[in-house]
Amino acid sequence: FGVPWWAFIAVVPYVLLRNLGRFGGGLVATRTSALEPRVPHLGRVLLAPGGLSVAMILDFHEIYGKQSFAPTIYTALLIAILVSEIVSYRRTRSWMIDHMDVPTPKIQRAMRGQELEVT
Repeated sequence: FGVPWWAFIAVVPYVLLRNLGRFGGGLVATRTSALEPRVPHLGRVLLAPGGLSVAMILDFHEIYGKQSFAPTIYTALLIAILVSEIVSYRRTRSWMIDHMDVPTPKIQRAMRGQELEVT
């Protein structure tokens, strides 16, 4: 990528601080919700950055692309977004299974009457 090696390490604190912020925001949203029954803890499902983050990265690259620091920041944030997307899929799925009665594939097979392999 033509960037210093520490740009790849910069992904770790970014993802950790982002996780902390999302979990904290989910906790505050859960505790202050006036809805009854309360919405389950949302921190796990708030991690996915979505298309807006990618658009902001592309906009940053368009504006600051010629600066010496731009490739480093661009690479670190792009990798962080990819890592967040991968992690958020599993977290969102587990949250839905835990709180929204979405059956796992094993439960779905059992509900259809298929035999299950006991491990």
